[in-house]
Amino acid sequence: MKKFLALTLAAILLSFCFVSCGAESEAYNLYVNSLKNAYKGMEAKVTVKLADTETVMEMKSSETAYSMSMDMLGMKSDVVYVDGVMYSSLDMGERGTQKFKQEMDIQKFVSENDTEVELPELPENALKDVVVETKDGKTGFTVTLDGKTYSDLLEEATGKEIGSAEDITITCEFNADGTISLLTMKSKITVAGKSMDMEMTMEFSSIGVAPEIKAPVDADSYSEMPNLGDLEGLVGDLLG
Repeated sequence: MKKFLALTLAAILLSFCFVSCGAESEAYNLYVNSLKNAYKGMEAKVTVKLADTETVMEMKSSETAYSMSMDMLGMKSDVVYVDGVMYSSLDMGERGTQKFKQEMDIQKFVSENDTEVELPELPENALKDVVVETKDGKTGFTVTLDGKTYSDLLEEATGKEIGSAEDITITCEFNADGTISLLTMKSKITVAGKSMDMEMTMEFSSIGVAPEIKAPVDADSYSEMPNLGDLEGLVGDLLG
């Protein structure tokens, strides 16, 4: 799921890389400038609706810490990385809760949790249309991406066949100071012959300011991660 979000943001940026004028250039500058300080800190709430399923994530990040809480299919998971320790918990309801911790440096955490994404190239026909407008003092843009191109992009990045997607409509809104406030993505995808609506909303409450990220209050109750194999399995379950 986290790689999916990163690829969505990357795809928006790459959609404008081959143009240098008009609405495309204006949208490109809006988007790039809105995220230029995101590495310093970010807080966002992400809601993904797929058919009748809804997944909600709350994310915080800074240059040295990260946290994500996710509620999906009746299970709640939390990942916190702070002070050189990663804490992972998965609440499976009646099946109990798993809690693990492991010391690791920031480079290892980033590499093992897909927080960096290699940006592939998109062909020019991936970009269908760009509209930039200002309403009620807020500037935003809407862009349409070719569904097949984006499906191929996701399959290449994840190594998994995800089915097909219709053209994807992405809308971004920006605050008066130029920071991004809202990103939405809508499409219809087909998986295993079944067509379903897909919608993602990403609400940014803060960009460029490091949020406070603390270890869980019950950190002492977390078990040490026994080995790397178990770690990879748990992180996969938590992050999707």
